[in-house]
Amino acid sequence: MCLAALAIVGSASVVAVGAFASTPSHLPFGHVDKVEQIPGGFQTGGWAIDPDTSAPIAVHVYMDGHLQVAVLANEYRPDIATRYPSLGGDHGFLVNVMAPAGTHTVCVYAINFGAGSGNPGIGCRTLTLNYSPSGAITSLVQYGSGFHVTGWARDPDTSAAVTVKVYYDGTQ
Repeated sequence: MCLAALAIVGSASVVAVGAFASTPSHLPFGHVDKVEQIPGGFQTGGWAIDPDTSAPIAVHVYMDGHLQVAVLANEYRPDIATRYPSLGGDHGFLVNVMAPAGTHTVCVYAINFGAGSGNPGIGCRTLTLNYSPSGAITSLVQYGSGFHVTGWARDPDTSAAVTVKVYYDGTQ
């Protein structure tokens, strides 16, 4: 059902630019809490509920308009159990997706169960994946006849320590 506002101003009538829409009560809903880079791709997580069932429902993760993975939103979320006690807390999801470097649009859809029609989107995010190592020299101090270098380095392809090589005039 959609209701529009009508106002009478002098002798002219004006229809409001926005409409007041009621939300169908049988459609699933939820939220995408995160979309972040991990080694080799991205991780997305959140929750999804269909008011027609207390059972977990499916969510579909799309990247750039293409289905990447379908998962069951069945991880326990105490915050959801508290907020929706009659439906329980087993409605969370956390999924890893492999993806190439570049800028991508990630969208998650809650898959309808029972009454109602449609699979509403519960969140979209734009994410730029960059797998190039990076780092910085934070200090370079002369030390006797040599020098002492400190800094940091990271490689988004791994969570392990990164090997760093220091060169002086082209020699390691």
